[in-house]
Amino acid sequence: MTETASRLDAVERSRSLDALIPALAAEFPGYFIGTQQTWNGVSLSAHDKDQAAHPGVYAVVTKDPDEMRRTLRQGQQ
Repeated sequence: MTETASRLDAVERSRSLDALIPALAAEFPGYFIGTQQTWNGVSLSAHDKDQAAHPGVYAVVTKDPDEMRRTLRQGQQ
């Protein structure tokens, strides 16, 4: 894969992650949902809006939306 193709692939992945943000934010209203640059490219991130108000997961950073959902659901139990 050329460097240009690799960059285009990264941009496409970032856009697809950005498209998931509204649905994840609606599903987990207690978290700030967004994307962030990581060592391995762009990942989804979720940060608890008010950690002091309740126990549970404070932050999740992953490229896998299913992993994020599982982790945040576990934190709500």
